[in-house]
This record gives sequence, structure tokens and C-alpha cells, in this order.
Amino acid sequence: PLFFCLHHYYRFVLDQEDARRRIVTAPVLSEMMHNLALIPFWSADLRRPCYDHIGASDASPVFGYGFCMAKCGREWSRALGAHACTFNHIVRLRRDEGDPPSVTRIGPVLELPFESGDFREVFSIETEDKEMHAGGLEAYGVVPGLRRMAREIRSHAHRCSFLVDARVVLYALR
Repeated sequence: PLFFCLHHYYRFVLDQEDARRRIVTAPVLSEMMHNLALIPFWSADLRRPCYDHIGASDASPVFGYGFCMAKCGREWSRALGAHACTFNHIVRLRRDEGDPPSVTRIGPVLELPFESGDFREVFSIETEDKEMHAGGLEAYGVVPGLRRMAREIRSHAHRCSFLVDARVVLYALR
């Protein structure tokens, strides 16, 4: 049903060249507004299986922003999704040798059995604006990261877990 409601939108997106700007046509805008009006009636099937990869974004004014993924198994993806439902949740990776000590935070902690080396880099983009706040840069990394996960055919019809470092971005996405 959603494909029917977004017929012009999907054609617009598929025909789009990423390197140039285009004007959004009236039929595309109409379909977008129609779907925004229907958001309260959307449903999600929480019985769908979890995707066996975890996505993660991170950002720094010095380096820029990026996105990486790690194979984790469906059990850990499910555990991460359940843990994310708690308020003020914290997720930690297994520490590598030589890592600085963890900062004490308030909230329930989920320790994943993965190291930072288990994540493979998907993209890393250097920032031109060295004055931009890390939270703003994190938002720049989250959007293409989510798009990348959504385009991966293996993730279709699955619930995906995504680690976001900046709380302001995380809560804006909720």
C-alpha cells in the first residue's frame, strides 16, 4: 500500500542524480504531505525478525562524521532494541587494551561483546566546518547511515538497531 501512496515520490528518488539539485514537483510534494497526514495510522510489526547487523554513527569537529556496521547476530540486535526502550540507556562496547577508562554515567548499561575493531567503516566524511557542534555533525552522519541501512536489501522486513552517540540527535529521532 505504501508503494501506491508514494508512486511519484519513488520515481522522483530513483531518477535523482545525487550531484545536482532538483525542484520537488507538486505530485511528489502532495504524496509526501498525504503520508505525513497518515502517520498516526501507520503500524509496525514488532514480530518481525531483527537484522543481524548493528549500525553506528559518530562525529567529531576535528575528523567529521561517519557510519559503520558490525555483524552481531539477531539476539544482540534484539537485546539492543529492547535496551533502547529504557530511559537514559547506555551502551558500551567491550574495551580494547589501552582504551581510556570508561566515564561513569547514570542509567542502565548494556555491555555489548564487541570491540570497536568489529565495526567496519561504511563511510567517513571530513567536515569543512570545524566550528560545528559535534551533535550537529552527528545528525549529518545519522541520516545517510539510516539511508544506507534502509537500502540494504538484507535489512528489508527486519527491525534494525542503530547506535547514536549524541543524545540530542537520538531523542530528536524518537
